[in-house]
Amino acid sequence: MFESKIKTGKEKALIISDQDCKIYSILRSPSGTGTLVVFVPARTGSRIGPQRMFVEIARKLLDKNISSLCIDLPPLGDSQHFGSLPFYKGNIVQQEVYFYRFHLEKIYDFLKENYQYNDYVFCSISTGCIPILDFAQRKNFSRVVLISPNHLTISNSIINSKNVKSYFLKLLNKETWLKLIYFQLNYGKIMNNMIIINKTKDIPKSKTSATPQSKSEVNVLSVFGEKDSIRKECQKFWRDYKKKGGINYSEHVIESADHSFFGWNIKNELINIISNWL
Repeated sequence: MFESKIKTGKEKALIISDQDCKIYSILRSPSGTGTLVVFVPARTGSRIGPQRMFVEIARKLLDKNISSLCIDLPPLGDSQHFGSLPFYKGNIVQQEVYFYRFHLEKIYDFLKENYQYNDYVFCSISTGCIPILDFAQRKNFSRVVLISPNHLTISNSIINSKNVKSYFLKLLNKETWLKLIYFQLNYGKIMNNMIIINKTKDIPKSKTSATPQSKSEVNVLSVFGEKDSIRKECQKFWRDYKKKGGINYSEHVIESADHSFFGWNIKNELINIISNWL
């Protein structure tokens, strides 16, 4: 793996590369030591986050002498994966967790080899939250930040009715019809999201969980938007998970915020909550 030499002040472009993938990222670091916050997007987002959320938080942390790394997971941005991921036999949820783990291992190995950070804090949004907590517990990290944390659940159903409804509503959108006409939609991905095939009987028991493994207690900051349509469902999931042990869980709800925390005032409140907690 190698580090690029593109630098602007205390912001530096990093390209983490090996025979499997090339991952583009931005490192903001005053010293190269201490705490490093790693911003991991959901698979449908990029290192800037919704409305440049990750960039704004990262720069606020830099003002407080806290380092951060904003990454793009393949195939988002310029990041690439060469060939197919090693086959992981399981349902879609488990494959999702494995996808994150595969790339985060490479990022973490690169950082350990080239820097002297002694504390790692992973932060993600929506469906990226379960995978980063899973990774944090496996590596015995002490803290994670979850923004609008969704949850991944295993279903025995053939049809995922929630996603079917979501795609049906998108059909009312003019842009969706244009993409249909010009064959610009990823039909395979759409079908995978709608159809869930449970193969857990073929996987060793230790790998069947769709939630993080409780190997060490992690301090978890969870921030929800009051107007997020799935907030109550997700809050129940995380509160129930807290009762099982393995996380020291704290929760904030930002008034008038949606799932993506749209709006400058709302986003600034989110930034302050996270930076103060760190």
